[in-house]
Amino acid sequence: SMILPGCALDEPEGITVYSGNAQQGYEPLVTRALRLGEVMGCKVSTTPSANAGLSGSYFDPFRNGEGVIVEWLPDGRVLVVMFTYDPDGEQMWIYADGPSNGNSAVMNALYPAASTSWGSGFDNSEIQLEPWGTITMTWDDCNNVTFEYDSIVPGYGSAERSYARLSTLQGEACALPPAAAR
Repeated sequence: SMILPGCALDEPEGITVYSGNAQQGYEPLVTRALRLGEVMGCKVSTTPSANAGLSGSYFDPFRNGEGVIVEWLPDGRVLVVMFTYDPDGEQMWIYADGPSNGNSAVMNALYPAASTSWGSGFDNSEIQLEPWGTITMTWDDCNNVTFEYDSIVPGYGSAERSYARLSTLQGEACALPPAAAR
């Protein structure tokens, strides 16, 4: 669980508490939590993005275990965390963000080229984020998005996928913005 003291960005830091399965090597974890953005549903100081209703999670029904979490930010950028697999079949994540343009966004992506251990073995100096390539997302409607990637990392290549909505932000209506001018 994540516990934050209030809604504002200038509120003191909170904590994250995790109780993992010890038989699988996960120790309990309590760590500080810093807010990166404002929480939907709070009385916040900024106006949500006009496209906040497109935020949520999306997945490819034909590729089990892969998907994205998307957040349309108030400043017009789109933030994406992609859950996927590396060429060896190991789970990995990719982070991307970039400006929106109508119903699409082209984002530069980073991936953890080197990572660290869980729990008390965590050392953020071991994490190395490296450029991965570009991700382009174009919303066809409020529940479907065309997801394209072009990786610069050997073994990933490029592809286009059709993603379907899995979840939405509570209280945010979806209004698809006009298509980007070409």
